[in-house]
Amino acid sequence: MPNKVKDLEVGTSPGYIKAAYYLLSSMNQTVNPCDDFFEYACGRWVSEHPIPSDLGAYEVSASIREKVALKMKELYDSKQSTTSKAMDTVKTIYKTCMDTNRLQNMQGREIAEAIEKLQFLNLILAKICITILYNYMKFFSSTLVHGQWYMEGSGPKTKSISQKT
Repeated sequence: MPNKVKDLEVGTSPGYIKAAYYLLSSMNQTVNPCDDFFEYACGRWVSEHPIPSDLGAYEVSASIREKVALKMKELYDSKQSTTSKAMDTVKTIYKTCMDTNRLQNMQGREIAEAIEKLQFLNLILAKICITILYNYMKFFSSTLVHGQWYMEGSGPKTKSISQKT
């Protein structure tokens, strides 16, 4: 079988072109890859993205995270509704949380109300748990005979461990 490299189909989608652009813009093509492959593959990105003073390291993933966070903030802040009910709900929650004037005016009233509701729920859950525990204890105490657990259909074993069955 001949050792032949097939022609590769090059994509033309916007995502493909963008990825190619980012890869090429990260490369330092002035360096011979056989001499210093890391500098060849990543040298330009490293020189154009210094480590921020508040970080010990800075990688492509951190840069991407920052870009995604900015895009998400833009999306959440936009007044335009989307075709997704879930996204519109997230936007509403975000705007509610970011409304500092409303939060300051409430002075914790909603939080206090939520805590009161939770305390009420905790009382109900505690009563349910106590009832369940009581029923279990009642059941298990009825199966305890002479300090040993006794279950219906089981009895004391008459064979010792050394006896063959």
